[in-house]
Amino acid sequence: MLPPETWTVDHTVVRSLRSPLAGTRRVPIGKLVSAPVALRRLAGRALYPRDSVVHRMSLEMPPAPGRDVVTLHDVVAWKFPDESAPVAAATEELRRAAAIICVSAFSAGEAVDLLGVDSPHVVHNGVDERFFDAAPASSDALAGLGVSGSFVLTTGAPRSARTSRASPRRGRSSTG
Repeated sequence: MLPPETWTVDHTVVRSLRSPLAGTRRVPIGKLVSAPVALRRLAGRALYPRDSVVHRMSLEMPPAPGRDVVTLHDVVAWKFPDESAPVAAATEELRRAAAIICVSAFSAGEAVDLLGVDSPHVVHNGVDERFFDAAPASSDALAGLGVSGSFVLTTGAPRSARTSRASPRRGRSSTG
């Protein structure tokens, strides 16, 4: 292994072709989601041309040609037919990944059971300590963001399946 002082880190922000958000690369994400494995690999070679370690935070992104690390947040797309369909090549790509990161022991257990992946690593989502003592935004600051009156701030997907359906599993904590 090369010593860390010889590493280079590229921060690549991949966006869809139509996204108004800033990004360093643009790809036809809608087409890639349903593309066969071979085409997704080709797209990955174009996005990540060097032999490198790539950390994909979304299954919609194509796999890296070298070592691929993938964060799998949940398996909702495989469990609930009313959700969007899973990326067609995702299961195969997950099984080939150098490492899989799950955000909870529960998600890791589901990935093993439903997708047949080996030994995912659990890395819980977190909040940087600098936000622990953050002062609330003033009314003027909130108004500048288009927020007025009472509000609830939540993170995660707005899908009802993630917030209203329970999926109990014997011997596993849903908060783990």
